Amino acid sequence: MTQHVERIEGGALPGRPARSRRATVPLLARDPRMLEVVQIAQRLSLVPTSVLLRGETGVGKDAVAELIHRSGPRSKAPFVRVNCAAIPPNLLESELFGSVRGAFTGAERSKLGYIEAANGGTFFLDEIGELPLAAQVTLLNVLERREVRRVGATESRPVDVRIVSATHRDLRSAIERHTFRADLYHRLAGFTLTIPPLRERLADIAPLVDKFVRDCAERDGRPVPVVDSSALKVLLAHLWPGNVRELRNAVEHALVLAEPDRILPEHLPRSVALGRAAASARQA
Repeated sequence: MTQHVERIEGGALPGRPARSRRATVPLLARDPRMLEVVQIAQRLSLVPTSVLLRGETGVGKDAVAELIHRSGPRSKAPFVRVNCAAIPPNLLESELFGSVRGAFTGAERSKLGYIEAANGGTFFLDEIGELPLAAQVTLLNVLERREVRRVGATESRPVDVRIVSATHRDLRSAIERHTFRADLYHRLAGFTLTIPPLRERLADIAPLVDKFVRDCAERDGRPVPVVDSSALKVLLAHLWPGNVRELRNAVEHALVLAEPDRILPEHLPRSVALGRAAASARQA
């Protein structure tokens, strides 16, 4: 059995930079552990519980967040993604919560914040562990009061958003180091869902490779090559520290070097080609 979930299409937010949305990796699940993640995500979509997604970088947390949004009653409303690590700290509060004209130097007009842009839908906070403490306090107030006050405003605006957040960090350790608020953590982690790394769900590699080969070949306007069994064996032996994102990069690398009809081991990145030796060393 294979669960296949594509990314959700969506237009750019009015007046918002393109970084609020990006293509995610496809969510292909054949491995039993990943099938369980998909099933739990679909159940979570039906309830308003805040969800914290945990897992290594590149493991597919974006895709799971979109699945939760797409499968539930908010699916026709906006899905807004913000990478907390990608916004400069001095702009973070105005980007998240919005601002009014004249609130600070350069604020020549009022601006809709990402949270308001997600009103009625799902607000996905990626890399939530990178959120500065000052912004954590404001976000906690938003979650508790269900209202947003734009930077420089005197009145708050009601918002109705489903919160999904994600991190590759250990937030409990961050709480002990006083770099993450315990009260915010408990607000975000109504349900914690851990996504296993790709090296622990080998059954997903072959369908993901097939998907990436087809997508990239069609994008480049070239015939879809066959992945030789020897190349697939190398792919299965690699540890994939970059997870699904690294796998896609490896496929794109191979397509550049491959003959028109076949991908062989020598077409793969050197770091991946060495994976078989690394696997043999572990077993020795």
